[in-house]
Amino acid sequence: MKETKQMSFLAYLRAKKSILAIGAFLIIGIILMMVPNLGEPSKSTVNDDKRLTEYANSIEIKIADLCSKVRGISDVSVSVYFDHGFQTQYAFDEEGRTTSSGSNSEKKHVIIGSGNDERMVIVSERMPNICGIAIVCRGGGDSVLSAELINLISAAYGVPKHKIYVAEGKK
Repeated sequence: MKETKQMSFLAYLRAKKSILAIGAFLIIGIILMMVPNLGEPSKSTVNDDKRLTEYANSIEIKIADLCSKVRGISDVSVSVYFDHGFQTQYAFDEEGRTTSSGSNSEKKHVIIGSGNDERMVIVSERMPNICGIAIVCRGGGDSVLSAELINLISAAYGVPKHKIYVAEGKK
């Protein structure tokens, strides 16, 4: 009789464990559903990355076009590197409150629009700084042409000469 009580008690515990496990999975599932896009980049991050890539491509095309106009230079390939992405400063609205312990202020972003069209007000936006330019081209191995390209790109884009490198391309 004692053995049957132990067996039924063990069966009861096994049933409880599965119920607890199911309950735990349900709670975890609910929590994961409440936290949107966990582990996924935000839409603004993806847009910023795309914008930075497009900006870099446009500068690379302009530099390649400029370099290819120099006599003795052809088959130009350019890579541009930045020290940061676009930097945006948003407007804030500061609410001041006076309490018994002194004044207290709360900053909130200024938002315009409504519903799905809400967006924060931008005060200023800083473009990425070019921190390096690599140019590979035919004619880039010639020290005179290389110096000419470095001077040209430094003057046109305000990048220090020591941050521009020119190399000879494959023949």
